[in-house]
Parts: sequence; C-alpha cells; structure tokens
Amino acid sequence: MNRFISLVIMMSIILSITGNHSRDAHANSALYYRDFLEEAYWADAMKWAVRENLIVGDEDERKLKPDAALTEAQYVSMMLTYFIPEKMKRTSEPYEIATSYHLSVKGTENHKSNQPIRRGDAARLLVEGLIGKEMPEKEAIQWLYDQGLSAGTQDELKTYLSFKPNQSLTRAEGATLLYQIHISSLPKELKRVKKEKPHSIKQITIGDRQEDVEEAFGTSKRTSLNEYGTYWHTYHKEYDQFFMVSYAHGKVIGLYTNHDLFSGVEGITLGSTKEQVHKQLGEPLTSIEKQTGSYVIEDEQYDTYLVNHFYMTFFYDLHDENKVAAVQLIEKNIEQNKQGFYGVKSEELRQSFEEQLFDLVNATRRKHGLSVLKWDESISKTAVRHSSDMATNQYFDHTNLEGQSPFDRIHDDGIQYKMAGENIAMGQFSSVFAHEALLNSLGHRRNILQPKWRRLGIGVSFDPDNVPYFTQNFYTP
Repeated sequence: MNRFISLVIMMSIILSITGNHSRDAHANSALYYRDFLEEAYWADAMKWAVRENLIVGDEDERKLKPDAALTEAQYVSMMLTYFIPEKMKRTSEPYEIATSYHLSVKGTENHKSNQPIRRGDAARLLVEGLIGKEMPEKEAIQWLYDQGLSAGTQDELKTYLSFKPNQSLTRAEGATLLYQIHISSLPKELKRVKKEKPHSIKQITIGDRQEDVEEAFGTSKRTSLNEYGTYWHTYHKEYDQFFMVSYAHGKVIGLYTNHDLFSGVEGITLGSTKEQVHKQLGEPLTSIEKQTGSYVIEDEQYDTYLVNHFYMTFFYDLHDENKVAAVQLIEKNIEQNKQGFYGVKSEELRQSFEEQLFDLVNATRRKHGLSVLKWDESISKTAVRHSSDMATNQYFDHTNLEGQSPFDRIHDDGIQYKMAGENIAMGQFSSVFAHEALLNSLGHRRNILQPKWRRLGIGVSFDPDNVPYFTQNFYTP
C-alpha cells in the first residue's frame, strides 16, 4: 500500500511537471492560438515572431490578434528586441535606447506613445535604423520596395499610396516587416541615425525651448548654479546617459556631456580625434573677445570654436589618443556677458561647484564601467578646509603649511579608512574645466578611475581674486 502511494505521488509530480512544460511550449508556438491561420500571408512571420518572443499572444483568450493595431511603444520594443536583444534585457525603457540611436520616435521615456503607429511611420523608423541616416517617409517606403520588402499589402503597383501609409500597422504586419528583414541578405544591425540637426546633445541644441526639453526628459536630478549665473539642470540614469542643460528666458543656452550623446557635423562625436575635429572645423579660436578684454586660449587639453551663435568646446583625452572625451556648448551672448574670468563667487556657487564635480566624477566612472561613489559629508569638510587653506594662504600643494599630508588631515578628522587618496586643482574656469584637467593628469586620473574607492568628498573655495581651488578626497572605509 505504501509503495502504491509513493508511486502515485511520483507520477503526479511527473505529470505536473510535464503538463506545465507542455503549456509553456504551446504558448511559444503560434499554432497554440485559435486565430492562427496557416494559409494567411503572415503565417510564417507570426510563427517566427512568437518563437522569438517578439509577439506575445493572449493566453487567456488563446488569440494572437494579428489584426490588432500596434502602438509606437510596442513596435519600437519589437524592433529593438530583434536587433539588439542584449540591450533590451538590461532596461525596461525602449524609448531610452531609441533616443540614443536617434530614431524618429514621437514618444519619450516619460511620455510613451500608446497611439497606433502609422504604417508610414513604422517604415521610416525601420529604414532609418537599418541605413543609419534620416530619410523622408516616401523614400523609406520606396527603399522597402527596392529591397523586395513590404508590410502585408498585396497591391503590385508599389507606390507610396498603395503602401497605405496612413493606416495603422497591425501586429501581423509588424511581424512580417521584421521577418522579411530576418530572411533577407540585409545586415541585421541597427545603426545610430545621423541626424541633420547638428551640434546637439541628446538631440537638444542651443536655442531649443525649455518646455520642450522638460516635456521630453522630465525633472532633472539636480539643479546647481554655474559660473555664468544660470543653472545647470543635470540629467542621468544612475549616472549613465549623463548630460547637463542650462536655460535663460525659456531657451537652451548651455549644454554639456561626457557620454556618447553628442551629434556634430560630418560625423564628429565623442571618440573622434583632435585631428578629425581640426579637419572638419578648421583651426580653433586662440582667444575670445569680450567687453572686459581679450581672453587667450592656450591649452592642448581643449579646443573652442565659434559656431553660428554659440561657443563649442571639445575636451580631449590626452591619455587616449587625443580623442574627444566631452563637449560643452554655450550661447555666445552668455559667454561674452560672463562677469570676470571665473564668474562671481558666492556660497551658492561654491557648493554648486562641489555638487557638479561630484556628478562629473560619477558620470566618468560609469562611462568606464566602474561603480558610483557615495557622497561623504565628513570627508567633504576635510576637503573644504584644505581648499580654503590653500586659497587663503596662496599656496597649491597636497602638503599644507603645517607639514600635514592628506592622510594626516583625514586621520585628524577622525575618519577611519582602509585606503584614501586626494586630488587638487586650481585656476580652472569651472567644475567642468577642473574635472577635464584632472582626467588629463595621470595621477589624478588614477584616483578618479580607482575601482576600489567607495566614498568621495569634495571641497571648493575661492581666493580674493575669485580663483577657485578644488579638493577631492576619496576613501574606502
């Protein structure tokens, strides 16, 4: 009797496992769904799309709903899942990826488009991603025809109107478009679209409306005063996709990024070399003329150009083949009206420089695949005191006038550490220029990119002539 019960229990377990496995297998097959039609034009495409998890059926109704309209968000998700599945596994925000590839989407990360996508818009999105450049809708549709591709229309005329661009794209048609790409000889690669909107960061350029930027990207992570008397609005996702925007009178007047978000002319991006920049834009400025005088530019670490109505500065990585590591854009009148060489010192500006430098370090670490550091208030006070001491007593050294090293100062402040380090800088225009200068100094760079750090404190102080002094204290408890 006991043996019989054991066998029954074992059989029930096996049947239960087998039953679940069978259901999962059916759900991943188009044949499982009641509205699948073997004779339909989309049959092979839907089989493939369901198998690849590009299309998910309604298991409660056991329907694929091939004639249901796709929203833009759904179609973008299908495209990206097919072309770049690994990136899609790491995020729940397809619009973030779409924007980084400069795809012509109407929705944003904060305002997803849940309206049915037009067939014409779907064609343009797909073709631009395949060829890597902007293309008008009519040309995109013709390109699909020329490649022997379509989206379910049976009209042999192959004209713009016969494509029915204003009709909503159905699930079956979306699957068919991608399936035809899949079985074609075309490269299965999604390319970053080269936009005609030059000199932009995250597709934002000088003169854009503040309300449009805020509608697209939402509330910034931080707002802090800059040397121009305006405010940097800082955007990022855990310090990835990092950029800053500044506004005046409802318009964009400043932009900065050290991530791959810049679109220049003739293919200039982050990672382009100084030689390529000079080839495309010519010789950089040697000075900026202002009402208060001529400001000479003599620094191998960056080049500044006057482009239309704004100044564009390329920061180079001297330890990586002089490649562009960051870009800053400042509207011409804002730059020329800046008061003095460093701006006007204030307690708010001092604290803002500290916050900005902290964000810049973490954005750089994230770009290099390193962990983000935590702000440490205790060691920040240590850093502030050293910057203030240097500014007041007019010296620049890790060892203070009393002979104390950074480690002495940290120890005297009661901070326990396993390892610690210090960076100092002085005389740069801003936190941005200070950060880029520190990265180009090998010892300071090692500190910024040290994988074992866990905490960071920053202190800034101004001397009587408004010259800023920066101190960074890194440590691991």
